[in-house]
Amino acid sequence: SLIVRLMEISTAAVVDKTLAQHAPGWIYEVVDALKSRASNLNTLAQQVSLFMDAPINYDEAAKVKFLSPESAALCWHALSHITDWSTAGVEVGLNKFIEERGIKLGVVAQPLRVLLTGTTASPSIHVVMALMGRKLVTERLALWAAAV
Repeated sequence: SLIVRLMEISTAAVVDKTLAQHAPGWIYEVVDALKSRASNLNTLAQQVSLFMDAPINYDEAAKVKFLSPESAALCWHALSHITDWSTAGVEVGLNKFIEERGIKLGVVAQPLRVLLTGTTASPSIHVVMALMGRKLVTERLALWAAAV
């Protein structure tokens, strides 16, 4: 099963802690967002594990291209515009931010995507952020900002 595979990738404690922090249907929302990108259960489990409180392994090329002190500051400012952490709320907050800055979504979305998932490929950044939640998003951004 997916949960068993997740426990092999992470640890039972991480999986249990993550599931306890979210509403009962949360794992199904994550799987639904990712299933079209996964060719098998192992790949799906790897992708779902990114939504858990687990260390991220960054794609080095993506890290070099998108993660910098400037992009960290930009991401912090973008987060300050998000007051509602639903998918629609994240979208509204990010759109407000990019409109105020006069930039395209990709300028902030790609650094956020790499920061949060370790790669440049993921579902919509709005979906990723909403499913991860404010706590995990801000924790990962704080770790990254402290490292750059």
